[in-house]
Amino acid sequence: MASDGVARAVCEGDEDERVVEGGQQWIVRRVPVAPGLSVAVLVRDLNDDDSGLDPNFLDADYSLEAATGNQLWEGARELVRELSRGHLGARIAAGAPVIELGAGTGLAGLSAAALGAHVLLTDVRAIAAGVLARNVALNAACARSSETGGGDGAPPNGTERARPWVDHAIALGAGSAATLALDWRAPTREQLSALVLPARLVVLAADCVWHVDLL
Repeated sequence: MASDGVARAVCEGDEDERVVEGGQQWIVRRVPVAPGLSVAVLVRDLNDDDSGLDPNFLDADYSLEAATGNQLWEGARELVRELSRGHLGARIAAGAPVIELGAGTGLAGLSAAALGAHVLLTDVRAIAAGVLARNVALNAACARSSETGGGDGAPPNGTERARPWVDHAIALGAGSAATLALDWRAPTREQLSALVLPARLVVLAADCVWHVDLL
């Protein structure tokens, strides 16, 4: 734990790391994206019996469904495997604009950014401002500390690619990432009023429609 009392994740090593934040225990999971490339995501420690009340429990947009955003799910892992393949892989590597719905920990979107896409990760406010924002910052820090090609957030060839979410995007791997609170159970027009969706947008979603209320 750092001297300021905040547990910080490190970017080196292959083992899961336990951290404590806000009195809750978290685990840093490292997920391979491509040969020599991985992303790190914070997930809640399901074996933590001493965390007390979830700090988001009383939030208006928080629910059992939203709480699942603090974990990794197999659908996201499967989607990550497809991000570097075929036509989708080519668009991601070329710097496609991407929006991820119900991003949760952001594994899929963060992986797309690491591969070169410019990604907007969305979820309900408690998740977007919580674990999702922390995971963007975690991987941006890892990217800055990397000594490999593209580790400073620039494309490996040194050219500058347009970032559709430039106002609040963070360089990450060969692409960039930003977060936005978006609850599709409420009218979305107002939530997206300040956003101009780019052409040829790639939409990612993994394990986010698994309950009838979410349809």
